[in-house]
Amino acid sequence: MIYRNVAVFQRAFSSGLKQLQRQSPAITQAYINLFAHPCFDPIRKQIPSAFEDMDPYTVSQKIGESLKAVTTLSKEQSALIHNKLIEDLSQYEYGIASIHSRKLKDIDQSVTSAALLAMLKNNPGRVSSSWELFVEYMGIYNELPDEVLLTVLNKVVYFDPADIKDGKKAHDLFDVVHAMLLLNKIQDSKLVAIDIINKLVSSCLNLKATFLLPYIFEYKPSIDLFIDRVDELTPYQVYLAGKEFPFEDIMAHKELLYKLIDTLGKNDKIHITEEEESASKNINEQVTVIKRQLNPDWDLVVSSVKSIDTLEPFGELLDQIAAVELHKSDLPLAKQILRIIGVFKNDTKSFMELYHMCVSAHPGKEEELFFEAFLSLTYQGYKSANETALQFAEAYIPETASDLTKAKILCVQILANAKFNVDESLNIYNANIQQLNKTREEHTNLAPTDIVTESLILAYLANRDLEFARVIFEGAAQGKLLSGATAVKNIKTTLAMYGEAVENGDVDALMEDKIESYLQNI
Repeated sequence: MIYRNVAVFQRAFSSGLKQLQRQSPAITQAYINLFAHPCFDPIRKQIPSAFEDMDPYTVSQKIGESLKAVTTLSKEQSALIHNKLIEDLSQYEYGIASIHSRKLKDIDQSVTSAALLAMLKNNPGRVSSSWELFVEYMGIYNELPDEVLLTVLNKVVYFDPADIKDGKKAHDLFDVVHAMLLLNKIQDSKLVAIDIINKLVSSCLNLKATFLLPYIFEYKPSIDLFIDRVDELTPYQVYLAGKEFPFEDIMAHKELLYKLIDTLGKNDKIHITEEEESASKNINEQVTVIKRQLNPDWDLVVSSVKSIDTLEPFGELLDQIAAVELHKSDLPLAKQILRIIGVFKNDTKSFMELYHMCVSAHPGKEEELFFEAFLSLTYQGYKSANETALQFAEAYIPETASDLTKAKILCVQILANAKFNVDESLNIYNANIQQLNKTREEHTNLAPTDIVTESLILAYLANRDLEFARVIFEGAAQGKLLSGATAVKNIKTTLAMYGEAVENGDVDALMEDKIESYLQNI
């Protein structure tokens, strides 16, 4: 039957086909395929035989006239033709999709999923976005094929032509939520291109839509997305990277590994940022609206967690590092873990065990490891107000040290002694300041004399002696002990901070926190 109809079609339009060649080959073939379909049989005699110079819109118009001429057509037969026109011609003239989708509504018939697919693929997005178009028609289907969902997902992720023409380059939170909902509904995850996943992860990171990331990790996004913005990652984003990526991958990217160690080791809890909390609230509001528009099944369960305990994940991370003995080959990592265990965790026993292991594993690097032991024991003495511990810590001061290490040792001694006897802090400063190097370090733009002078000023501010702190500042400036504008600016900032604390009545707490933070991160 189909072959006979094709033959009838070919005879009826033999002259017209010759003139169709004047159209582009693609449109010519589209007409051939279109009218070969048996849905046109009931109106085939009414279809004009001449198509010379006819554009798709005109062809569509002629078919509409033919439909009106045949009064015996059922609604279902008309619907087949309207849908076929949308499927085959909307790529050449999108107005055809608009016209025939309205005609389907007029006769109380539905757009087929194949026609909807064509509409979505070719939608320019000027009148309605592809997502809006999808929402408009989605309710008429019990289930949509992955191909339709993927098409909408591509339009959401890569934007409609109108958006691109208007200069849109970045996703907003609406785009990300729409994409995630679509992603959840696609049955065959292998159909989703990794570039789509990476773009969504990138947008989630930028928009602080961190709570959506767990939905995407199963698609194995690139770890490079986290590496490229490692300094901008929130603590929760760092935590998720450590949780979801294989340790072998993290180990291969030291910047992320070091960030993960710091994040888990220096904090008892990881707190969600205000931006992440705001994004989470907005996501939940959007999902609620979309569920009303589409279906209650279109859901994203976004966590409302406010903080995460780090004890267990940090312990697991240390176990993974120990399993490959990374601390024995990576000195910066070894020092980082020593600092965390000794200063932040206050675990002297574990610190000394790791310290002796690292000294054996890193011959020739004793100076740096000795400093970590000296700092750890001094910090614990400061925190516990145990002056004897300060004296014990001095046994770990290296006999030979670089200018920078010498300056750090003096800073630690000056600040720690300030709790017990600030005059001793002054004695340490006076006995050493003239021997210190005044050359600035490239990465801080500060000289050893700068950081030691700032430490002494902090020591006196901690003892509520603003007047003498100013004397030290002025004397250092006049004596050319400060290397430049950066040092002067830092000290002025500290003095201003102290002034605000006096006004707020929280000097002691503020200065205690300031000195502890200084010692922790020196």
